[in-house]
Amino acid sequence: MAGFGTSIIAIDYNTIQSKISNILGTGSADYGYGQAITSSQVARNNKITVTQWNNLRNDLLKARQHQTGNDEGSLLVLPTTSTTIKEVDRAAYNTFADTTTNNRLTIPPASQGTLANFTPVVRTSPWASTISHTVTVTFASSDAARFYFNSGGNFKFSASFTNYTNDTSYLVNRSWATLLTNMGIISMSAVTTTNTGTGTSQNIGWYNLTTTNQLIFTKFVDAADSQYSPNQYDLYARRNAGSTQVIFTPTFSYTSRGAGGYAYEPANGTLTSIPQQYYATGANVSVTAPTAVVSSL
Repeated sequence: MAGFGTSIIAIDYNTIQSKISNILGTGSADYGYGQAITSSQVARNNKITVTQWNNLRNDLLKARQHQTGNDEGSLLVLPTTSTTIKEVDRAAYNTFADTTTNNRLTIPPASQGTLANFTPVVRTSPWASTISHTVTVTFASSDAARFYFNSGGNFKFSASFTNYTNDTSYLVNRSWATLLTNMGIISMSAVTTTNTGTGTSQNIGWYNLTTTNQLIFTKFVDAADSQYSPNQYDLYARRNAGSTQVIFTPTFSYTSRGAGGYAYEPANGTLTSIPQQYYATGANVSVTAPTAVVSSL
């Protein structure tokens, strides 16, 4: 490392370039957005050109703007033929690369991504048992799956129960409508699952999945409708052996039919399960959206 006030040597430049290449480029495991890199390593003892510094700066800014949606160019000195890059500048570049690395799995803002719907599943026939359906998402390759999740891509699930009858099934109908509204939107990303409402999300994401179903979210009937406990919504996920597919199973478990469990009160209304995907489509980072096959309820 060069001292403060001195010029930067190739090894210092290459250290920073390796960091951003690992994030913006192919990387491995949970590193890598799969994008083209304009910067490259500099041979030992070679002079670092203005073009090489600008390429490095552009790669850093692309990755960071993908994460934040903001142009942070003011944080990195712009190299010119009349500018000498000093140790203070190297330190700023290196800190910027570390910040980008630490935030590599950040979900990008709306300006850098696209929210797209898969086919919603609608059931209008009454039900009084456990029902489920699957959403089988297929990527072009295991690397395509890595790039999708590494760049902040995720899959979202929500559900609703509407147009329900006002008869002997009214209370159980209302309980399902409340449950599904209150759980909000569930999102599974690279390393965790979250939701915007109530319920229990697990610290399980793409990189934690196995070929066996794991419960990533559950939501029990709300307290006001406790006579229907333990009716619940569960979301399971697994991936295939080749890591090119993720299979989700939204499950609606109707196991209690009121006090004593003897009354036949089928849920009678419109049950809608809504799968979505959110993925990087910005000018800085853009990945290919996977396809999905959605089964019926």
